[in-house]
Amino acid sequence: MSLPERRRLALRPDDAAALENFAGAGGGGRWFKRALAVAPDFLQAWINLGARASGAGERVLARRALKCALALSPAADAAWFNLGVASGNDGAVAYRRTLALDPEALDATANLGDVLRSGDPLTQAIQPYRRALALDPSAPALLKSLMFCLHYHPETESQALFRLYRRWAALQGPPDLSPHDVGAEEDRRLRVGYLSADLYDHPVGRNLVGLLEQHDRRLIEVHVYAEPVREDGLTQRLKANAAGWTSTAGSSDRQVAAKIRSDRIDILVVLAGHTPFNRVEVAAFKPAPVQLSMHDFTTSGLGQVDYFLSDPVLSPEAGAERFTEKVVRLPCFYLHMPLPEVPLPEVPLTTGGDGPLVFGSCSNPAKLNDRVIGLWARVLEGAPGTRLRLKYRERFADPLIQRRWRDLFARAGVDPERLDFVSGGLGLEEHLARVGELDIALDPFPFNGSTTTYEALWMGVPVVTLAGERFVGRTGLALLAQVGLAGLAVETEGAYVAAALGLARDAGRRARLRRELRDRLKASPLLDAAGHARHLEAALRRMWRDWCRRPSHTKERNHA
Repeated sequence: MSLPERRRLALRPDDAAALENFAGAGGGGRWFKRALAVAPDFLQAWINLGARASGAGERVLARRALKCALALSPAADAAWFNLGVASGNDGAVAYRRTLALDPEALDATANLGDVLRSGDPLTQAIQPYRRALALDPSAPALLKSLMFCLHYHPETESQALFRLYRRWAALQGPPDLSPHDVGAEEDRRLRVGYLSADLYDHPVGRNLVGLLEQHDRRLIEVHVYAEPVREDGLTQRLKANAAGWTSTAGSSDRQVAAKIRSDRIDILVVLAGHTPFNRVEVAAFKPAPVQLSMHDFTTSGLGQVDYFLSDPVLSPEAGAERFTEKVVRLPCFYLHMPLPEVPLPEVPLTTGGDGPLVFGSCSNPAKLNDRVIGLWARVLEGAPGTRLRLKYRERFADPLIQRRWRDLFARAGVDPERLDFVSGGLGLEEHLARVGELDIALDPFPFNGSTTTYEALWMGVPVVTLAGERFVGRTGLALLAQVGLAGLAVETEGAYVAAALGLARDAGRRARLRRELRDRLKASPLLDAAGHARHLEAALRRMWRDWCRRPSHTKERNHA
């Protein structure tokens, strides 16, 4: 506040406009309240108080203030927008009201996409993100959000998705083309960096821990660059197997890239780079001579990333999915952690048994789009008297959420009383026991489950999956093939229904699989951490040798 304004306030302490100006200039919320005590109909003061309270995390106060503003002026678009912000994941109605008043409001459009992305299914966020990009075509964060959601939509076309990734890559800054200060010696010990935000009890962290524990330290020196979302016991196991551990919190992408370059990393492994909290943008600076994408949904889109790690099932040689990287295929891409030896439930040798047969899914309901619901409805139609059980963390604890899902299936012709919901903060062993209560697991598409399929197989539950043409849609096939069940990974929706109904009618086969599947898993590459490490190390060595043998690098031999 300027000196004249201060004098004005000192002379007229009941001047609402002066009080509001002082509050907005940093005077604090109590000055807004003083202004409103003087002038209760001061619309802008109510809006500013709500916005300030929302920014300070005082959401109850923020919503109360903004509702007061809207009582004064229902057409105040700024009040509706700030109410959306203050409402968090419940802000969709407020953002829609904002857009009804101002269809060109970019922030409201983008925020609506963010809110819908947090719901089920997240494909409902696609339209707002497309609209936001029409308003601001050069916003890489919006483009990244749209690309993420498109992986969940059954109508997404692979070539169009690839073009979006290339469009996103074109918005990144230029790479650092200066020489890397590493020696081009083919057979020396390699400094390998892993960049990730998922270094805790997370699917990526669980797939990584066995690898790091089994890396041959004579060949590989592990350095980790961690965006700390949270830490737990798995984080400590990962830390124990890293020669260097750098937190990237508070550092810009350029600063993280500079740190990786100064650490003289030979090969940078970017883990799940395009997923939330991860930082594929770091790779755009080319901080390491060789860069590898691992556990991402598809291509990074970046010419600076040299390789994409996969396997022959996830990424067939003649597949439709396109990559900017060279695809390196391990014999088996996935590596899972052993699970607790939870006892397997008995399976009756008759279809009816002691109760109705239960189909089920423990997948994130964000994956359950209309096509999935329709297909599962066909399965239930073909198996009268069976039930469908849905479980995902605590998502189904709310009776209103349950009602919504019953309504969605009712529209597809399913009696809503045939649905069961499991929720609650279950420990791992209790969770697995509940998984084991299923007779047949149904995998969603086009984004298959990985952890959910693995857990079902561990508990002796067969899984039916629809194999797609992209990496995320072939996970079910990749896992089932490792335990001799590739026949349950089908290519058409009709075959999906037939496979599910065939299992439902064959109680003897289900009983046999219940007894055998855990042992099949244990004998498969999915639990062979040492073998996985050897295959990856061999692939890393081939990548490194290819780099060393490029004409521009042969002169660097013996430099280090």
